[in-house]
Amino acid sequence: MRKLSYGAQILEKFKLFTGAVQAKSDNDRRYLSIARAGMSALGTKSISTIAVIISVPLTLHHLGTERYGLWVTLYSIIAWFSLFDLGLSNGLLSALTEAYGKGRNDLAKSFISAAVQGLMLIAALAGIGCTLLALNTDWSSIFKIRDPAVAVDFNHAVVVAIVLFVLGLPLTVVGKIYIAYQRGEMANIWTAAATMGGLIGLAVAVSSGGDMLALVFGFAGGQFLVNAMSAAWLFGPAMPELRPSLRMGDHQYRRVFNTSAAMFATQLATLLYFQSPNLIISSRLGPEHVAPFQATWQLFFYITLPQMLVGANIWASIGEAYAKKDFGWIQKLFVRYVKLSALYGLTFIFVAVLFYEPIIMYWVGPAALADRATVYGMATWALLLALIQPVTSVVLGTGRIAVFAVFNLMSAICVVIVSYILTPLLGSVAIIGAFVVSLFMVIAFSWVTLIRPLMEGRNNA
Repeated sequence: MRKLSYGAQILEKFKLFTGAVQAKSDNDRRYLSIARAGMSALGTKSISTIAVIISVPLTLHHLGTERYGLWVTLYSIIAWFSLFDLGLSNGLLSALTEAYGKGRNDLAKSFISAAVQGLMLIAALAGIGCTLLALNTDWSSIFKIRDPAVAVDFNHAVVVAIVLFVLGLPLTVVGKIYIAYQRGEMANIWTAAATMGGLIGLAVAVSSGGDMLALVFGFAGGQFLVNAMSAAWLFGPAMPELRPSLRMGDHQYRRVFNTSAAMFATQLATLLYFQSPNLIISSRLGPEHVAPFQATWQLFFYITLPQMLVGANIWASIGEAYAKKDFGWIQKLFVRYVKLSALYGLTFIFVAVLFYEPIIMYWVGPAALADRATVYGMATWALLLALIQPVTSVVLGTGRIAVFAVFNLMSAICVVIVSYILTPLLGSVAIIGAFVVSLFMVIAFSWVTLIRPLMEGRNNA
């Protein structure tokens, strides 16, 4: 067979990427799914960044400093509510990759029904509990609100934000279904649409002179509306065979809920890793030490952001391959992923270290400059964070999550304890040092107990 010219190869790959021609093998289809999801994820992230750039001055000028501070605080509180799904969404993703790999839509529908029913129950309980708590909370005392009218407005806004959040909780399965069926680009398109829906709703509320309650209706209501449309499209014209049943029956509750417990432990570990440093630094060293650590943390964290944007899609592809017992493809992907992560990480980390001072000076200012020990520690942490992405993708995709989740959570707890004890003695470098040791241990443990047996062809059952 005559070999295609370089230009013809590029054209052929472009046709594959756009869907003009179909992939000739499962391998090509999986790589195409990852590529499409990655490109669309970057586009979605760009849209969300633009939305933030627009929404901040829009809401600040309309609400004023006090109400705007409460607006930001409100959505910081709502962000923590993501834990209310108890790992069910990610547990569903793990189960669905298995069903997709086996070509079992009936099994997938059973998984989806179990997850939706579980999320509806959680939403009802969380909604009632949080609403009662919000109505009986003295927000004026907690946040030192001086104007009684502002306090009333904030209280109403909190209740409506809670209601809209819990109503949307069962809809989170939609994005997981798209990812599991290797249509990550569709999940990203709908996410971008929800972002735009929230921004449009916010702009309408501001232009009509609405108070904070109106802004919540516009922002959260716009997002909820788009997410509801996404669910209607998925379970209507797109994939009606996956429409969940709301009747209690012989659904795969155990499979989804067992995995969700491990996923929740992983979510909790992540929360401890990423939310504890600022609290420890503020309480042990003083709030003035937070800025240098946080600015440096953000700089090196964003180096690994592209990997995180596409991580779930790689995990789904591995899950499908594992269900089909295509272990050779998983091994090749893992090796390529590790090499690419190392090359990508080292390149951008080197640039970040080399130009650290001018970047921070231009971005934040001299008050946010950290000492060199912290910078080098962050660089090491970022490299390990890049290298752990291939490990977690294989662990999650092959269902080896239980042991990993327990070890990861124990490591996170140890990091918090050690950081709290050593920070007054060593400063913020104690925190990043604990993170580096913990990440290295998690990678080493995962390699020895979970990854290497798979690479050597063992534990493939």
